[in-house]
Amino acid sequence: MLVGWCQENDLVVANTWFENHPRRKWTWISPGDKYRNQIDYVLIQSRFRNAVLSAKTMPGADYGSDHNPVVCKVHAKLKALKKPKHQMKYNLKALNKDPDLRNKFTIDVKNKFEALEACTAEERQWEILKDSIEKAAEENIPKQPKREHKKWMTQSILDKMALRQKAKQDP
Repeated sequence: MLVGWCQENDLVVANTWFENHPRRKWTWISPGDKYRNQIDYVLIQSRFRNAVLSAKTMPGADYGSDHNPVVCKVHAKLKALKKPKHQMKYNLKALNKDPDLRNKFTIDVKNKFEALEACTAEERQWEILKDSIEKAAEENIPKQPKREHKKWMTQSILDKMALRQKAKQDP
């Protein structure tokens, strides 16, 4: 059934190609450790089959399932993406709280708009408008402070993982 579906969709089963130790092939162990089967597969488009370097199970992985995770190493050539230019975030709430700052910012923007009246090309007007607002914001509005991120792996989680590992080892 799976083989027919893979043929129809031009897929290949990657974790059946490699000669691994039987311990690295089994993806499921029955309760009571009576049966061991390979029932989880890595499917990949046939045009990428030469990129697969290895595929095997990780029987020692610590997570709550009777299945072993299947790990597949793939040699991938990815295009380098251009990172977007980091935009400065301004504390706009400061404009609402401080009327002096708001007045100074509006006067600065109005002064920079004077160059806008002389220009007739719409594209150039947009550039002047954008630049004048950015420069006025940079000169007057304070920067937004960076937020601190909470650590997601806490000591209590590590303790629970150790307790769970100990419970798995002691029958």
